[in-house]
Amino acid sequence: MLTNHALLIEKCHEAFWSFPEDTLSSDKRIAAVFEVIASDGLVDRSYLAQISRKILMSDIAMCEGGDCPVRENCWRYMAPVNRWQNYFATPPFNEEGCDYFWDMNEK
Repeated sequence: MLTNHALLIEKCHEAFWSFPEDTLSSDKRIAAVFEVIASDGLVDRSYLAQISRKILMSDIAMCEGGDCPVRENCWRYMAPVNRWQNYFATPPFNEEGCDYFWDMNEK
């Protein structure tokens, strides 16, 4: 655990610049800074860890939902969207259900 604010700022700076190939507004840079702060304990760690995971959205095909009856319970519809997010061309559900349904409770 870091002991003072100067050290915390230094660690945040190191984390931010640890992705030299990324742009200044890179999601990786922002998430790295959140991880440093979360490990320090100055704020609620679980909240910052949750935010950093949302910023680094996993690379999944999202679904726009359409008229899908289970979309509000599906991670592919409800997950935070990345800037360059991939989507199914059309929602993949049919009368039998959806082979790509990803239950929110499994997240």
